[in-house]
Amino acid sequence: YLIRQTRGDPKRIRVFLQDGENDINLTQGNWTLANLNMEPALMFARYDYRFEMGSGGHDLQHGGAIFPDTLRWIWRDYTGSIIDSKLSMAQNFTHFADSRHEFNLKIDNMVNIE
Repeated sequence: YLIRQTRGDPKRIRVFLQDGENDINLTQGNWTLANLNMEPALMFARYDYRFEMGSGGHDLQHGGAIFPDTLRWIWRDYTGSIIDSKLSMAQNFTHFADSRHEFNLKIDNMVNIE
């Protein structure tokens, strides 16, 4: 529902979804069905997304195998430097973490994004 509400003003993000046909099904919900529902919502809202369905479960067998292609897809037209070599790894991470304010995200200690 929330994704579809952004159709007139989608966020400038790329979404890569990877799932398996035998992903987990818990009290909180079925991950496979949730991702199958999320794909048309992303399409409707005109997000730049890609969805890859594998045959496995909740593991790295499929996701790990396609991880290099995933990164290539996400960064496909990025022309800048990924890491500022003049900064330490900690400084680069801090710069990246602080960019969440650009998107008005609130991240709590449980890694939930509001």
